[in-house]
Amino acid sequence: MANIVEIGLSPGYLKASRHFLNSINPKVNPCEDFFEFACGRWVMENKIPDDLSSFGHFAGLREKVSEEMKTKAKSTEVYH
Repeated sequence: MANIVEIGLSPGYLKASRHFLNSINPKVNPCEDFFEFACGRWVMENKIPDDLSSFGHFAGLREKVSEEMKTKAKSTEVYH
């Protein structure tokens, strides 16, 4: 009797699978260069900014929030 594996369809599972698929470099054999396989696409698409010595997901989010806050601060809109 074959083992049956159920694929998760929860929102968290789907989000994790999208993140995984958007990060990997499927052209690389994971047995030859696991880091490039696991992170290659993310590294190619997220260059380290010239003013930083490192960059990651949280640094990207921090930068995005900072830019949004600057935009809001310069805005003439009134928030209640």
